[in-house]
Amino acid sequence: MDEKKIHSIIDKAMAARDRSVSIYISPDGGVSVSVFPWPDEETLRNMRAGGLISHNDYRTRLGLSPMKD
Repeated sequence: MDEKKIHSIIDKAMAARDRSVSIYISPDGGVSVSVFPWPDEETLRNMRAGGLISHNDYRTRLGLSPMKD
């Protein structure tokens, strides 16, 4: 993977402001770039447990429909 492609992936993730990027450079010179949604499920679960977001916010951010009251 060339350097311009890596920069493009990182720039798109930063512009979206809802993703994290993991870059692995192996000792043999290989490069792997992965993009994950952010916040991830564990972070959302902790936010919900800490009262920072509601249960419906938690469900919505995971792509689920909100619960009806």
